[in-house]
Amino acid sequence: MDLFAAGFNAWHQLSINCYVSQDAQISKEEPHDLPRFTKVLSATTIKRPVSRLTYTIVHRDGGLIVAGLGPKTLEEAEAEFLYTSAETASGELLAIVPDKDGDGNDSNKLVKYSSLSSRRAGAQPESIFDCHPPATQVAAFDTGFVILHSDGSVSTFGDSRFEACLGRDTDTPDRPSDKPGPVPDLNDIASADDPFKLVTAGGTAVAALTSTSRSVYVWGCSPPSAASKTSASSSQTRRRGHAFQELSGVPNYTEVDGGKDVVDVALGEAHAIALTLDGLIYVIGENGNGQLGLGKEVERAETWMRVPFLAADGYEIVGVAAGPRASFILTAKS
Repeated sequence: MDLFAAGFNAWHQLSINCYVSQDAQISKEEPHDLPRFTKVLSATTIKRPVSRLTYTIVHRDGGLIVAGLGPKTLEEAEAEFLYTSAETASGELLAIVPDKDGDGNDSNKLVKYSSLSSRRAGAQPESIFDCHPPATQVAAFDTGFVILHSDGSVSTFGDSRFEACLGRDTDTPDRPSDKPGPVPDLNDIASADDPFKLVTAGGTAVAALTSTSRSVYVWGCSPPSAASKTSASSSQTRRRGHAFQELSGVPNYTEVDGGKDVVDVALGEAHAIALTLDGLIYVIGENGNGQLGLGKEVERAETWMRVPFLAADGYEIVGVAAGPRASFILTAKS
């Protein structure tokens, strides 16, 4: 398998090849962003990477690579833990923890910590939620979390001031914003024949992908257009909005290239990447750090644009992933 990356690389978080061997040397020169998809790792097996702003974790061939500026002395067990957790912009952490139900069957709980550092210090969790049905995936937007359950349903919780990101009303006592609650409009769409199979989030947008109809639904709110951030190289990058210009608290279908079936999708802070059934890659949103893989000439894609990416002979694209300002493509032998 091969892993390709594009986007923000200020802490060498995309220089994954350099971390494969402990003897490898990281260049002392100022790192450069990757404006086009570049091969950063080859291995027999590669799992979807976990990408945070300053570091990337990749599970390959039974071991873990942590590239970039990760938490100090990050041990393999902690890196594995991050594969089953999600982190908001404020650093709050939600993790899926194995458990048993009342009948002794395998189940899980959702455990929230104020931060990764507090968990590492042995602090007690802020919250523990029984999870029925069990959670299979969690993702984080700026102010909360989205959860995919084993029956294909979706729930959310987080800051009530950003109710649109939750996709549900939070003014009823039985559905408070600070506890997981179902997304009614989304779960009305799902069925036993077409459950949701994936959730993803970034910035102030959230998305879910159905299993059979292969449709992507997005919801959320637009961030302040004047917000700006400073990168490690001291250059200013303006956050003008998310990938989707018309977001609301109601999940809406997003059409990719005339309604193509989507088999994988991922959201970053202000961009999105999708893999369609015909094996093509599409991107939308901000490209200030080259995260769309379209080169430096494109500042932003207002609509879904196809990326001129071709897998090598004998290979096919099998998945995509995103960090806050980075995108990834996974290929495998066909």
